Amino acid sequence: MDADLKYYHRRSAEESAAAEAARDSKVREVHLELARRYAERITTLNATVQRRSLHLVG
Repeated sequence: MDADLKYYHRRSAEESAAAEAARDSKVREVHLELARRYAERITTLNATVQRRSLHLVG
């Protein structure tokens, strides 16, 4: 799972950088959308990790 997080962080940063470098506004929007989707995956994966670390006491 750590490898997934590293990958998603890297891809999000790459897409953000590509958006910043894009000259065309539509291309910029596509890269920003991809960066947002990778960020969502990071959030989801972090939530999954947190749920797995919770212990219920009965």
